[in-house]
Amino acid sequence: MARGMAFDRLMTRRKGDKQAAEQRRAERAHWPIARFRLGEEPPDDLSTVTTPVECVAMMWTLAESAWKLAGRPLPTYDRRNLPARFFPPGTPGPLDDDA
Repeated sequence: MARGMAFDRLMTRRKGDKQAAEQRRAERAHWPIARFRLGEEPPDDLSTVTTPVECVAMMWTLAESAWKLAGRPLPTYDRRNLPARFFPPGTPGPLDDDA
């Protein structure tokens, strides 16, 4: 189970592993950094810098986190048994989002 970088840092500090801390510090030195004036930031359109595969990978991370935050297990059904309903164009959908 992946616990995340913050948990790993906490455990490293507890164990007193200075070598791992130095390694993380060295890795951070190569992170790409961009500075923009307030209000002059580029738009959040990722389609020009990410591939569809990368976008799906980002979505999966968010979806997995949301299920964990909700305290519910990840669904185990396959695509054929996906709980969904089809509403043809022009057909009104349900009034609530949970239908």
